[in-house]
Amino acid sequence: MNHNGIFSLSFPEAKTIIVSGDIHGNFNQLVFKLCIQYQLTDTLLIVAGDCGFGFEKKEYYEQIVRRNAKRMNQANNWIVFVRGNHDNPAYFDGAMLNFKRFVAVPDYSILQVCNHTILCVGGAISIDRIYRINEWNRNKYRVHSNESQENDISRNLYWQNEVPVYDPNKMNAIPTSFLIDTVVTHIPHLHIVNYSPKTTLANGL
Repeated sequence: MNHNGIFSLSFPEAKTIIVSGDIHGNFNQLVFKLCIQYQLTDTLLIVAGDCGFGFEKKEYYEQIVRRNAKRMNQANNWIVFVRGNHDNPAYFDGAMLNFKRFVAVPDYSILQVCNHTILCVGGAISIDRIYRINEWNRNKYRVHSNESQENDISRNLYWQNEVPVYDPNKMNAIPTSFLIDTVVTHIPHLHIVNYSPKTTLANGL
């Protein structure tokens, strides 16, 4: 749902919020821990970046959703993914991966859950980017040999548009519709300033 160009989701049935991060593609394990090991129900789990999107084909992630849909439905749980630096930003447009129980949200998305209004801001800078670029240059032809063509969601190890994006228009629009009390982000704390209706992010972004 959009309010003044701001992507927002509401979870009226959720009774618990959990924030995780850096799962690096361990989606099945995450669902197992959430629904089976800890037997959580009516829970929204927010993955605060480095989810692992982009290292496999899109169909792989759709298969993950199908494989875990029954378990998530039975437990009445949801997982929202926020963009990290080890994620392909193309997946985080609110449409590419948008299912009933699994959603990859755009930067500056709003989550309304458990009497909280949460601002989600993605991105960060990879300290291992040189290694990842070099590794990709060595392997990209083999990886793409079975793919018809390269595009925005083709497999990769690094994405140049990983960095956080400061959007003053969205920052000005958000307070007109929402009163933020929580920020979930993958950005290191040294780059964060206290949120107010007029400012949030960032020195050096």
